[in-house]
Amino acid sequence: MDLAEAKTLTQSGERDIAALVPEANAGTITVKDKSGAIQPCDGGYTWPGLLTMPVTGSVDRAAILASVAEQWSGRSGWTVEQRESASGSGSVRLKSSDGTVHSVSFRNDGAEFHISSFSPCFDLGEKYDPGKLY
Repeated sequence: MDLAEAKTLTQSGERDIAALVPEANAGTITVKDKSGAIQPCDGGYTWPGLLTMPVTGSVDRAAILASVAEQWSGRSGWTVEQRESASGSGSVRLKSSDGTVHSVSFRNDGAEFHISSFSPCFDLGEKYDPGKLY
């Protein structure tokens, strides 16, 4: 897998997850396309993705997170971990057997749907340059 394939796979998963927010409540999606914060992994690097989306109106945030967990728990190769913070806000961590990870939550007092991700390990194909955006 190369960088382009890793990014495409990661961002596709983020969009699939974001599609579970009711359309009437979903704002414009913002996706991070480049990052200088790639991390080493076994035999290569992993690319960090980020998708954010404002959420408007009355929406059951816990039900959305439960839907994410339910949808992904039925997918082959995925493990799902639901978490709750001391403040009562929940999150869902999705991890694939290929190494893809998506952490799903609401931020900014529930006004923003937030997905932070890491791609599967990929071959960068060049020497890592910490000053470069990938």
